[in-house]
Amino acid sequence: MMDSEHQAQLRDSMVLEMASGTLDPVRSLMLMTQMSICRKTHAKVRLAESIGGVLMERHCDPCEMTENSLEKVLLRIDQETELADEPSCASHENTATACRMEKAKDEAANFPDPLRRYIVSQNRPVKWSRLGKGVKFAHISGVAKGPQLYVMDVAPGVKTPEHTHEGNEYTLVIQGAYEDVTGVYKRGDLVITDDSVVHEPVADPETGCVCVVVTDMPIRFTRGPLRFFNLF
Repeated sequence: MMDSEHQAQLRDSMVLEMASGTLDPVRSLMLMTQMSICRKTHAKVRLAESIGGVLMERHCDPCEMTENSLEKVLLRIDQETELADEPSCASHENTATACRMEKAKDEAANFPDPLRRYIVSQNRPVKWSRLGKGVKFAHISGVAKGPQLYVMDVAPGVKTPEHTHEGNEYTLVIQGAYEDVTGVYKRGDLVITDDSVVHEPVADPETGCVCVVVTDMPIRFTRGPLRFFNLF
């Protein structure tokens, strides 16, 4: 079982990569989502960014910039802000596209802001799949042979299928809570597991649980008919 010290090292490594701009887009989205609901994580990232800024000032030679550099940066910020605005069906030229965006907005309305904005920006509804009674999941982001990000929604008191992992699995609780052999986890907690863990998390009996899950390798089911999917 991955110990708490190893988990802490992996979390701190992600914070440093995030602050330096080297963290992959999928885990960046997960960490930004955690920052929006966990003050401690937000403070850690901002501290790492501040330290990086001080180090750059002390050890990097300044470079020449054009006279209108600031204006260009401000203009780009304004343009990105305009793109981030969420058009409604009534104002959008393409009704079908606009309605897809409206549906995505509705489905993501209760998600933390970074995740919600990303889902809306993809211009398509969340596509849910079933993983047994009371368990549904949706693929949100990821590229072939890279980290994948899912949202998993588990009904109150429901147990997810028993599984282990071929790589690391990062689970961020964004609503409710869950419990497994490693502990109890609530909103804002980020848990990292690997192939040393075989578990079947159970959603809180009152609140259920909604999680952001990132995997860098496929999960492997260890019991029941879902083992068939290990072949794919």
